[in-house]
Amino acid sequence: MLNTNTLKRFLTGLILLALSQVIYTNAYSQPYYVPIAQVAGIKILGTAGCLTCHTTDSSQNANRTNVKTDACTAAFSSNHDYNALKTCLTPVTPVAKVCALPLVSNGTTCVAAPKLGTGVNTVGNTTGKAAFDSYTINCGTGTSYLSAAVQDMPKVYTPRVGIQITRVGSKPTKQQYDPIDGDKLYSPVAKLVKGPGIYNVLVNKTIATGPATNKTAEKYNAVYACQNANGVKTLNTKPAVVINN
Repeated sequence: MLNTNTLKRFLTGLILLALSQVIYTNAYSQPYYVPIAQVAGIKILGTAGCLTCHTTDSSQNANRTNVKTDACTAAFSSNHDYNALKTCLTPVTPVAKVCALPLVSNGTTCVAAPKLGTGVNTVGNTTGKAAFDSYTINCGTGTSYLSAAVQDMPKVYTPRVGIQITRVGSKPTKQQYDPIDGDKLYSPVAKLVKGPGIYNVLVNKTIATGPATNKTAEKYNAVYACQNANGVKTLNTKPAVVINN
């Protein structure tokens, strides 16, 4: 049978053990890491802040059994590196790949820009005047501008082939000519910043000094791209031929 002193010591031990559990629970229930994380510049999620790293916002249950399984919080739970956690949780905005026609950006890489028509077209007529081809392109939602360039292909003739973009109610772009006929390079890029909608693209040639060369049809490749403000290709309708001389 326990004597009085032994009984007192036993009861005191039980009380201390119970108090330690209460203190532990209360201390653990406080979002201890939240203020430190806020100072580190980490965006805090949830009412108690626990959802930043845990699957529940109840801090009493926010223990290792419900730590989020993503790489960010898993790494943090092992070493409590707040700066690393901030870097990991901060979304990185991808920088669009910068491309120049005849290439165009699809966001991450440069790909071949679409062509007007089926690839090789002709401008020419049977009069003494310069001829031109005309296309319409309907650029879709998110478009900031339409850009286009032209390549004057062999055979080499006196007239120069150029490209221009127009739109109803807008001033047309400067005519951009391919400076060297027959090489593999394109003209400077024509660019019209007028948002989504219908654009007109004109491919034409200068008036030659002699009527014979001016009457000859010229082969060309023309490329275009509807693009957003970051230079990434947007959707558009298939170019429609309006005039093909």
